[in-house]
Amino acid sequence: PTKLLHLSGGSSPTLKISASDATPGIFMADADRTSQDQHLGEFQALWDGNLAGRIVVVAGPDTTNKDDGHMDFYTSNGGSNGHRMRIKHNGNVGIGTTSPSFLLDIKATASTDVFRISNSSESSHGSHDAKIVAGGSYYQNPTLVGSAIKFKTYNGSSEGERIRIDSSGRLLIGHAATRAIAGG
Repeated sequence: PTKLLHLSGGSSPTLKISASDATPGIFMADADRTSQDQHLGEFQALWDGNLAGRIVVVAGPDTTNKDDGHMDFYTSNGGSNGHRMRIKHNGNVGIGTTSPSFLLDIKATASTDVFRISNSSESSHGSHDAKIVAGGSYYQNPTLVGSAIKFKTYNGSSEGERIRIDSSGRLLIGHAATRAIAGG
């Protein structure tokens, strides 16, 4: 053994590390597995004996070299511990899915606000959120929410606003403000 404490054995040997100060405990696990998605190691955090969350490292798809893995994150809500996020061996992150197909793959299981980008330090000009809503009892297109929604393109040297929907619902094309149109 090269560590201060070395545990070996079957049937999920458990080690509890209790720090008496503000330093972290470090856990290292080495497991001989034969197939993908088998647990390699797990860290559990308890609050006064109750499971608050856990991080599980599972075997990835390369079962020959055994040099890749996924990380699964679980949290407890009202005593129920549920899977929340997976980071795959290729770097894809899945929230609400264990098989993310994109760099960030978010899947809702109910009608809910799925994704929000917010600037909480800016409050003097109204809402500065971008939000995508998915689900419902019928097919629903994503919804973007903001005090003004702007569409910009990049011409190779700078960004330029091309279309804006302002807070009154007016569609402005090529202009950031309404303009009077002359003629009859």
